[in-house]
Amino acid sequence: MIEAMDRQIGRVLQALHANGLTENTIVIFTSDNGGERFADTWPFTGKKTELLEGGLRIPAVLSWPARIPRGHTTDQVAISMDWLPTLLAARVPPPIRPTRPTG
Repeated sequence: MIEAMDRQIGRVLQALHANGLTENTIVIFTSDNGGERFADTWPFTGKKTELLEGGLRIPAVLSWPARIPRGHTTDQVAISMDWLPTLLAARVPPPIRPTRPTG
């Protein structure tokens, strides 16, 4: 699965680069919650679906070359629900759902 994700993410990033969109495109990779039952969440306890830190803490990777320096890291605590107001404040238009053809 990791190889397939890496390949497809690479295709998306290459398409952004090929179309000159990399600098001003926000790319976010994150997970929904903690590690599954065989994951090692040390030094935290807990797994996916549990309210312990190992069930809640997940990494997130964000790229926005025009605004975030390469290699910058932060220990700021956040929750995925924070993304929408943050993106709207950055003037990122909300996604538009395609409409179904009628008839």
